[in-house]
Amino acid sequence: MKKKGVTLVETVVSLMILMMVITMFVTIVKDYNININTRRIKERLSRLSYCVMNELKYNCTKEEIMLQSSNNKIGLKNYENILDDLKNRSLLELDRGNGVEIFFNNNTNDSLKIKVTIYEEGFIEEREFVKWR
Repeated sequence: MKKKGVTLVETVVSLMILMMVITMFVTIVKDYNININTRRIKERLSRLSYCVMNELKYNCTKEEIMLQSSNNKIGLKNYENILDDLKNRSLLELDRGNGVEIFFNNNTNDSLKIKVTIYEEGFIEEREFVKWR
């Protein structure tokens, strides 16, 4: 037969172990949520930079890009539905702003070196490529 003091100590120890397990579980879930939000933002930025790059490569001429720029830079607003708007409108028709920056310089008469930089919530996505004609 056990004494009441031993049962009380066992209960306290088992409650402490249970609290440690719950604390570890809450910490893991919290870290997972932070990681999943970070991955969503990075994936969105990667998709957006890829779409902007392809839009500039295949749907815009070198002359159109040069006409729309000021000081070899084009700034576009980065907003929630920008990917949907890219389906319906040209890249150069989108709202001007600071979220998406397109820098370029003339390499030769036939090529244009372009750098796309996109900012969102402390993350940066960059792509560089050369546009021919």
